[in-house]
This record gives sequence, C-alpha cells and structure tokens, in this order.
Amino acid sequence: MKKEENKPAAKAVSPADGQRRKKRGIIIAFAVMAGIVLLWYAVIPGIKALSGMIKEKSDENTPKSDYMDRVVSHAFYPSNYSEDIYADSDYMARDRRVAYTEGGDTYYIDIGSDGFADHGAPLAFFGRYFDAVIAGEYEDYDKFFTDFYLENQKNKEQFTPQKLYDIDIRLINSKAESGYTTYNYYVSFKIEKNTGTFRNDIGSNSARRVVYELVESDSGEVLINYIGIGLRREK
Repeated sequence: MKKEENKPAAKAVSPADGQRRKKRGIIIAFAVMAGIVLLWYAVIPGIKALSGMIKEKSDENTPKSDYMDRVVSHAFYPSNYSEDIYADSDYMARDRRVAYTEGGDTYYIDIGSDGFADHGAPLAFFGRYFDAVIAGEYEDYDKFFTDFYLENQKNKEQFTPQKLYDIDIRLINSKAESGYTTYNYYVSFKIEKNTGTFRNDIGSNSARRVVYELVESDSGEVLINYIGIGLRREK
C-alpha cells in the first residue's frame, strides 16, 4: 500500500488580508483610470492642434473661387499678359461705359474720361481703379486698398489686361464718421474672354454682383476697405 505524502496545509486568509488586497485592487484601478484621463487630456489637444494645422495648410493650398468659400469651375481663355485688348473686335463692340446709379438717377461715364470726377471723389477713384484693372497694372493694384483690407485678404499677384464691359456701380449707402466717410456700392461687370486671372468666380460674358466698401478720409484720399458678397459685418 502506497504511503500518502504529506501536503502542506493551505494557508488561511485572514479578513485583514482580504481587505488589504481589495484596497490594493481599488487603488490600482483608480491609478489606471487616472492615467487614462491624464493621457486623454495630454494627447487629444495635441492631436486636435495637429489636425487643425494640417487642415489650415490644406486650406491654404486649396484654390478658392473669388469671394466664395468653394471652387466653381469655369472654362477660361489662355493668359496673355502683353495682349493689346483694343485689337479685339469682339471686345470693342461691347458697351464699355460705366453705369453709375445714385438714388433714382443713372449716369453713363466713358472709361478713361474725366466724367467720373463729376460725381465726387469715390467715383473718380473708381475711374482710376478700373483703368488699372483694364490695363492689367497688377504691380500697383495693392495701392488701391487700405491696410485693413490687405491684412485680411491677399490680392492676385498678377492678372492679364481685363476686357471689362457692362460695368455697373450702384450706391447703397454712405456714413460720415469722425475723420472719414464710408461708402458702400454694388459693383458688377462682365469680362470678354475671361482668363480667370482677375476674377475666377465668373465665366466669360457673365456677371456676379459684389459689394465694394470705400473709405474717404477728410484729406480726400479714397481706398477700398472691403470687397465681398454682402455688406461687411463689423466684429
């Protein structure tokens, strides 16, 4: 008959030991949860910031249509920066006057004429502005804008001579402040054989009305402070 080996007796667990083990388990569980919470608050903001930087960079590199938050596709003509636009018989057949409306009266002014000055400094400014756009004088284009505008929107680096016609300017309102007067106008025009270098939100021979906000100082200087779809909302 095989002799039965003596096995060590199981160690009895006291109530105090059981409580200590339970407390240790609770402490470990809380430590794990605290670590997860700390990791969440430490890592997630970094991930969000990185995601925001990537999106911002992507937005910078994504072309947008002028005065729009999306891209609108149009078929544009080839760009020719040295083109003599006055040799284009199609363009010369268009109505190249400016129709200016103030109140119930509309006046027709020939581009390049002194007729703009007859309607005040803001209209004289529009005359110089459209002369420069039509001539494709992009080097001096920023000189037509306030620092406020240039801080908030980047102009085109260059654009071809623009075959503008059916130019329409309508005074919306004006407001005199201390030291300057603000004028808001609806402005629209069409472009014969649009190259998309100045306005890429409209196709050839189509128009889209935008708001021009002009600021005239008491010294008589007039500059563009805003261009957009609707009136500018002050922050």
